Amino acid sequence: MEIALAGEGTVTVAELDTSWFLHNAPGAALLSGRSGDADWAPLLPRTAVLPDTRHRFVLTPATPITHVRLDVYPDGGVARLRLFGTFTERGRADLGRRWSR
Repeated sequence: MEIALAGEGTVTVAELDTSWFLHNAPGAALLSGRSGDADWAPLLPRTAVLPDTRHRFVLTPATPITHVRLDVYPDGGVARLRLFGTFTERGRADLGRRWSR
C-alpha cells in the first residue's frame, strides 16, 4: 500500500492496527518512506506483528518524506495505518497554499 502524505514532513510514530484480523493477519510489516521520486528508505525494518493488536512504533525521524509504503508479509489484513509527525516548513507552506485557493 502506498500513501501520499498531506505535505512534506517527518514521521515519528506509526500505528499499525490488525484488530479483528485473527486468522488473516500478516506476520510481519515493513514501512518505507520517500520524497518525490527518490528511492524508498526504511522507516521501520521488517518487524513481527501479532493478530488482533494495535501496534505502536516510535520511529527515529529521518529525512523529510512525502510518501509512505507499507509492505506486509505474507499478505494479510490490516485494519488501519496511522502516521504521526510534523510538517516541514516547506510542507506547511504547500498545505497552506492548497487550502487558500
